[in-house]
Amino acid sequence: MASGIKVKKDKMRVILHTRTHLIQGEVYLYEESRLSDILNAESDKLYLPMTNIKMKQNGSDKETKKDFILVNKTTIELLYLDEKSKDASMAYTKQAKQSLNALNFDAAITDSKRALSIDEMNAEAHYILGIALGKKQLLDKALKEFELALECADKNSRIHMLAQDMINQIKI
Repeated sequence: MASGIKVKKDKMRVILHTRTHLIQGEVYLYEESRLSDILNAESDKLYLPMTNIKMKQNGSDKETKKDFILVNKTTIELLYLDEKSKDASMAYTKQAKQSLNALNFDAAITDSKRALSIDEMNAEAHYILGIALGKKQLLDKALKEFELALECADKNSRIHMLAQDMINQIKI
């Protein structure tokens, strides 16, 4: 019997390759989880559920569409974000920046985490999350986010320099 409780999930568009197929579709992540959490989970969940599928057998131009499939996680050879997901991550980052500017640190934290659940390498989202955490006096967590921003940002980029400056300020 269903409990009637709705769990908030974020949708992410991905492209994955198996030995035999190229598959494009959507996966759903629990709020504040990341795709790598699902893929690396040590559990009995051997399959990755996907919806709105387009797939091609390797070497074929014939495309098959399915509403839902389960992909055996052990068969995935390559998986990456579809450009639509990167756009969604950037939209959440923009919302986080607006919340930060409005001094709504809780919303900035939530939106930054949503951006990062879609794209873990989003340097700006790590930076904004670090600022919001710092404003809430969570300096250890803020430092970690600034270090991640530093790792993800291009050298000599604005975010790289800002993150380095924040790291230096926290360590003083």
